[in-house]
Amino acid sequence: RALRTALPLASRMRMGMGVETDDDLQEIGHGLWEGRTAAEVETMYPGALALWHTRPETVVMPEGESLADVQRRAWPALLRIAEGKGETVAVFTHDAVLKVLLMKALDCPLSSFWRFQLANGSITLLELGNKGWRIPLMGEAGHLGSVFGKRAEQRGL
Repeated sequence: RALRTALPLASRMRMGMGVETDDDLQEIGHGLWEGRTAAEVETMYPGALALWHTRPETVVMPEGESLADVQRRAWPALLRIAEGKGETVAVFTHDAVLKVLLMKALDCPLSSFWRFQLANGSITLLELGNKGWRIPLMGEAGHLGSVFGKRAEQRGL
């Protein structure tokens, strides 16, 4: 989905911005939870979703990843991107990846995962300066219309 979002926007940019992919910015590996409904996951792994919603930092999805795994692979990718020479770069990724990057940039524990509410298609701005990371914009969704004007608590797998 992130690539499908990036392509049309890149083609409309005046500078003819190209699109590159980076496997380190892929969504969390859901493993055996992938493609299953919450009810199916609960049947297969009783109590796992409750733990995911209360202590997400402790969960490793079977044959998948933990939040720490995602942060370990995504953070170096963000640092590589930030090494640019004052360039503005648009990164399109998934909410779990963005949340763990924000937590690392803000020195928040992974247990803060559900405190970050980011709508699909929202805009977050991260800037690296002399004093470290700044997040001047997070989860901006006004361009998506009034549906996202009021944030309801979102829970996903």
